[in-house]
Amino acid sequence: MNILNVVKVVVGPLATNCYIVWCESTRESCIIDPGFEGEVIIERVEDLDLHVTTLLCTHAHFDHIGAASFIRDRFEAKLCIHEADTPYLDTYSRMAEDFGFNRVDTPSPDILLKDGVILRIGESKLKIIHTPGHTPGSCSIISEGRVFTGDTLFSGSTGRWDLPGGSFYYLKLSLKRLMMLPTDTLILPGHGPYTTIWRERMYNPLIRCL
Repeated sequence: MNILNVVKVVVGPLATNCYIVWCESTRESCIIDPGFEGEVIIERVEDLDLHVTTLLCTHAHFDHIGAASFIRDRFEAKLCIHEADTPYLDTYSRMAEDFGFNRVDTPSPDILLKDGVILRIGESKLKIIHTPGHTPGSCSIISEGRVFTGDTLFSGSTGRWDLPGGSFYYLKLSLKRLMMLPTDTLILPGHGPYTTIWRERMYNPLIRCL
């Protein structure tokens, strides 16, 4: 049976969780949220002897796309961002300066994501679900009992909705959708530790108020 492996690399001043996922059978790989420290991410990929074909951003904030152009050029991979975030690409890149960092490159996506799209990584599949609220194009990614939630859902918390394009109304709808996943689904968020759907149902104060 094929296995989708996952390694987390914490990068940048905002401690963004970048995930390297790969198909065990083919060594084909996808990098989720390449936010900063492109050389660090590339070194880990090369240590694992992987073939990167896809860069997948859960949303277009600078701390999740900052190294995307650099890594794409290195591996000639395809960059995927949800279509609803594309009008904000320049805005989100400039936000780095508002947070006191250097402005990041604004990458142009190769593939525009939509709800329900299936991406193949070797013999494995990643399913995209549109979970807006933190940004208009925020996505979560489901695969093999796991969900990568970006900045939509964290352990004990949720993403902000007060930045450009954010919406508390849509964030609540997205959280309700995520809570429909099986209770043992492992949550791999954009920042912080792993958690589960069951734990967030029980202990996340905003989830309990939905």
